[in-house]
Parts: sequence; C-alpha cells; structure tokens
Amino acid sequence: MPNPEFPFLGVHFTKMIDGSVYAEPNAVLSFKREGYRKTDINLLDLGETLTHPGFWKLVFEYGDEGLKEMWRSLSKARFSQSLQKTRSLHVINAPSPAATSSIEIGKEIVSRIEIPQEILQKRTF
Repeated sequence: MPNPEFPFLGVHFTKMIDGSVYAEPNAVLSFKREGYRKTDINLLDLGETLTHPGFWKLVFEYGDEGLKEMWRSLSKARFSQSLQKTRSLHVINAPSPAATSSIEIGKEIVSRIEIPQEILQKRTF
C-alpha cells in the first residue's frame, strides 16, 4: 500500500499452488470491460466510461492517485519499487466477504502492526 490515505489501493500478492507469487496492481482504468491486457480496448466500453459523470468526479478528486496507479501498472521498474517498499501483514484464508470485514480480525491486525505517528495523528481508531 504505497499511500496510506488510500488503503484499498496498492499491490496484491497471491501465492499460487506451485509456490510462486503473483503480484499485481488493483486500481487501474481498463479500456474494455473484462479487459485484462494492456492492449484490450473496446471503444464502446471506453466511451461509456469517459462520458459517465461519476468517472469525471473521481478524476477531479483523485486523478493524481489514479495516474500513479496507472504508471505503476505500465512500468515494471516502478512496479518493482512499489513491491519493495510495501510493508504488509497478510491475512490468509479469511473467507470473503464476511471475515474480511470482521471487527475481531481487524482488532487482531491492529494489535500486530506498528502504525506511523503521522497516521495516528490523522485518524482515530
């Protein structure tokens, strides 16, 4: 999670059955519904996105962070840098969605992490 102001953005690590680890960004604009490759483009889908008022509200409010996410997804060097500075605690095998929003699991996670002072000053827990 490169930016603590956006804890839902960042890098996801998934351990595969063969033991390898798959890492990916999670919040980039797609130019096609169900488009998973950088070359996947559907002009109708893209047009619907670009003409939706909610999209522009998001851009005006959080566009800089969105551009950083897109840059991270396009640049292997930048993506690797973000992986190296990601400090994280992993919750494994929490059945979704109920356990991932569990207050008790949240309390346990908070008890195990060190929260930087600048974040503690901005937020109340």
